[in-house]
Parts: sequence; C-alpha cells; structure tokens
Amino acid sequence: MANGANYTDAEIDELVSHVLALRKDYVQQLLSGAGIPYSGFRKNELRGRVREAIADGRLTVEGVVEFLDRVEPGGKQHVFLLRPSGALNNSWRDAVAMRRRLAREVATRDLLAAPLPLLMPEELQLSSVRLADGVVEVTGVEARRYTERDESYDRTAVTEEGLPVQLRAFVERVARSTIVLRWDTATRHAALHITQATGRGLERDHYRRVADRCGSAVDSFLDFSEFRDVNLHRVIHELGQREKANRNVLTRSRRGSWDTPNGAELRATSASTAASVYSDRRLSAAIGQVADAGTGQAGNVYWLPGGNGSPLSEELHLTIVASDSRVHFMVPSSTEIVQYVVGQIRRLL
Repeated sequence: MANGANYTDAEIDELVSHVLALRKDYVQQLLSGAGIPYSGFRKNELRGRVREAIADGRLTVEGVVEFLDRVEPGGKQHVFLLRPSGALNNSWRDAVAMRRRLAREVATRDLLAAPLPLLMPEELQLSSVRLADGVVEVTGVEARRYTERDESYDRTAVTEEGLPVQLRAFVERVARSTIVLRWDTATRHAALHITQATGRGLERDHYRRVADRCGSAVDSFLDFSEFRDVNLHRVIHELGQREKANRNVLTRSRRGSWDTPNGAELRATSASTAASVYSDRRLSAAIGQVADAGTGQAGNVYWLPGGNGSPLSEELHLTIVASDSRVHFMVPSSTEIVQYVVGQIRRLL
C-alpha cells in the first residue's frame, strides 16, 4: 500500500469506484463537504467530479477515507453479538494501563495515535485501536474483489462463418469492507460489526470467515477466542410473544423460522410487509405449537420507531439470525441507530 502522495492511480480509481457504489446521497454528501457542486449530475457523472477533485487537490485521498470511516459503520452491516470472558474483560478495564501496554507493542503503538488511511488492502489490516470511557474499539479494513453479472454490458456479434455470438458481461468489482469490534468493559457487552458484502454468490459462512480473519488480525494483543456468541433464540421468542400479546411491542415480524424437537422446521410469512405473522390467528396458533425460547432460528422483522430515547424516526428492516448470533441491518442508517437497536436486543437476553 502506498502512502500519502504516493497513492497509485489504480488505488485511487478503486477507491472512487467504491465511493460511487454507495448511495447517491452519500456521494453528494462527500462532494458537498468539499464545496464541490453536485446538483443535476447523474451518478456516473459524479464519478468524474470525485476523480477530478482528488486530482486537483480539492479532495484528498485521506479525506475520502476519513469520510468512509465515518459513514460506513452506519451502513448495511452484519453484527455478531459477543460476550468476553470475565478474565479477559477484567484485564482490559484499566484503560490507562492497557494503553501503556499497547503503546509498547509494535503491532499497536501506531494504531493508538491516529487511524491509518487504508484504501483497499488485499488482506484485513487494522486501521485503529481506541480506548476511551471503558469502551474498546478496534477497526480494520479489507478489500473484497468479485465479479458481478451486468446485462447492460451484454453484446451480440457474428463469427467469421456468419454464426451469431452472444457475449455475456461480468463486471470486476472491488468493495471496501470495514470491520469494527466494539466492546464495553463496564457491561461485558461486545459486538463485531462487518460491512455487508455486495454481489451474489457469497458462501454461506462468509461473515463467520470475516470474523475469523478479524481474530487473526488482533491475535498479537487480543485473544479473540475469549469472546463467546450470545444466544439470540430467546430474543426472537420474546419479540414474538410481545407481538402476539400486543404488549410492549418492539417489532413487526414479516418472516420467521422455528425448529421442532424432532428436527422439523416451521416457516411463516405474513400476508404483507405491513402485517405481522402473529396477526393471522391460524398462523399465530401454529407458531405457538412449536415456538419456545430455544427454537427461534431466524426472524425477519421491522423494528418500530418510538419509545423512550429512541433515535428511530421510521421502521428499520433487519434479520436476526439466532443460529449464528448475528443481526443483519438490511438498510443504511446511522451508528447511533445501530447502537440503539443492538442495545434493545441485549435488553431482551
């Protein structure tokens, strides 16, 4: 990875491609912050404006990376809910002593001073370690390269023999993935936030593999095996019970799946996105026959706005994958909202 003014054109082009893959309003926000006009431009035209702004110095590569580090933690993401062992947690509670220790280690001393402006590292690389007010936050970045089918680039041709040829296009894409381990030593609550991967064809355990890579990246100063998955089955059960009883309702369940004792599975889908699976009496009764605190495997829900101190102004679509201790935030929001919903989920444990 090049540094400062030594970034290569290829690295900058990949960074700009990633920025343009974000929502259009994010791109506009980046340009607006640098005082660059963006109104009236289509998204493909905005790419040229971002690239030109970097070339003439109105935007810096470091500024773009800083922008991404700020907005992407509130984007679409998968969050593993974790709990560190008591011994590990106690060893990190003294932030002053721990900071001194990390400052002596080659792997972490530079990460404490300021975030490294990472563009598209081929392998997961740590960019910062922060300790403040009892909260530990470790951030890493990695590039994900993949091909994606794009019919808009398909072409037809003819062979020398006059036979028709159909050319099917696959675009080579690169995405910047942010990984953040956030851990509150006062409550022993931890969460690993992973930017949602784009493109189809992800292996089933993609996010678990990312978590494993995070564990390897922090291995020199933090034993990631001391973090255990949190049981989210009871969360799905409690959310469903509240909907069924219409009491302290937090969600509207669009879909759900539950296991039976003999290994069968019940799946339920509501009549529409505006209806809960529990609003249908027969469906609710069927769920009640098999659902308990240990059987809810996955819940596709809309988290409802309102409540004391809630930053939510509209419904938030997410999926709780209990079997993997993972919550999938399916739409971009904000770091504050993600933290709020994760906190509410923990209250149900």
